[in-house]
Amino acid sequence: MNLKKEAWWIAEKCLKSLDDRTHGIVHIRKVYKHFQFLKNNVKPTKINKEIMESLEYAVILHDIGNRDVRKGHGARSIRILKEEFPDFYSRLPNRERIKYVIENHSRGLGKNPKTPEQLCLAYHILLDNMDGIGKEGGKRIGECIVKDLKKPLKLIPKDNNNSVFEGLLFNHQWIDINLDRIKENVSRKFKIKYKKLKKENEKVILKLVKDELKS
Repeated sequence: MNLKKEAWWIAEKCLKSLDDRTHGIVHIRKVYKHFQFLKNNVKPTKINKEIMESLEYAVILHDIGNRDVRKGHGARSIRILKEEFPDFYSRLPNRERIKYVIENHSRGLGKNPKTPEQLCLAYHILLDNMDGIGKEGGKRIGECIVKDLKKPLKLIPKDNNNSVFEGLLFNHQWIDINLDRIKENVSRKFKIKYKKLKKENEKVILKLVKDELKS
């Protein structure tokens, strides 16, 4: 089994029992599709093969910590790799970069990416957020509202203990920021697709908020 197949085996093993709403293996596959689209539409002078390789492994493995608990799942994902799959982890290329991305992907990036680690993290956050926008993202938001939002609607997140719906709205606010961080690095085709997803999602969120306020 080559290293990439082994990474997918680990992701499947850890996440196959989780549904899409809890960031299981279905979520990983969707984010990976966005990765493939990015890879085919990035300007080769702006991102080297090593960064792209690190990004691919981070995409596959970033949420395996959800197997145990959502809170702190980034750091937990790395702990699982080190403790349960040490041989695999030791063979990861540029593993310190992959570790940095996985551990920080839920915290965001507070400044424009400059180092290879920061750039890799910026791409990862962008791809991860793409699962929360567009038609598929709207469906997930709808499911979250039905199952989780049993209290007055709060549109402005205040801490890390927000409802799932609040978290998705917060991610939605990151969209323009994320795209702006790497806009010079990607093709026009990628930017158009990303903005199309955002436009579709704005309609979905507006309708869901209105319906929730009526209930």
